[in-house]
Amino acid sequence: MLSVSHVIEGVTNLGPDERICIWFSGCSKHCAGCCAPELQSADSGKLYSCDDLALFLNCKLISTGIDSITISGGDPLEQNKEEFIAFLKQLLFKDILIYTGYTEEYIKKLGWYEPLSEIGVTLVCGRYIKDQDKGHPLMGSSNQTMIFFNPENKSKYDRWICYRGREIQLYRSEDKIYYTGLASLKEE
Repeated sequence: MLSVSHVIEGVTNLGPDERICIWFSGCSKHCAGCCAPELQSADSGKLYSCDDLALFLNCKLISTGIDSITISGGDPLEQNKEEFIAFLKQLLFKDILIYTGYTEEYIKKLGWYEPLSEIGVTLVCGRYIKDQDKGHPLMGSSNQTMIFFNPENKSKYDRWICYRGREIQLYRSEDKIYYTGLASLKEE
């Protein structure tokens, strides 16, 4: 089962094009200045099977026409690997961006690298380090890297990043208010 906190559609500040964004619950890193400390506990989410979650998101793609997705959390790579990969393989989105606090080397060590490469995702890798926050629109701190398993996406992301600063978007869902984007934690 996969632990999901929430899903928001119509996001424009977490990658090129309009996007559906999903936040998974569970992260053991506890980075200082984490933008979503409420998602660190895996128990904070609702459990879904990989098939049900993929069906739900693919239906959103069909109903909205939004064919890009950002996957964040918590840390999505702290979900069960087999179930998470099975979930990703079922997605119909043309552009899948995943945020993880793990480094590229650790992703290789844990056996995530090859299946993510085959699926063709874009990864933002590395722990958030508050003192290295340089205001990048997609990376919280300068130690983080982007990996493009689908090389065709690199130029699209490069163009989008060139013309963007950080931007926060607010969304209301039931009794909660969510924000998307990276807030600058530095004093100006």
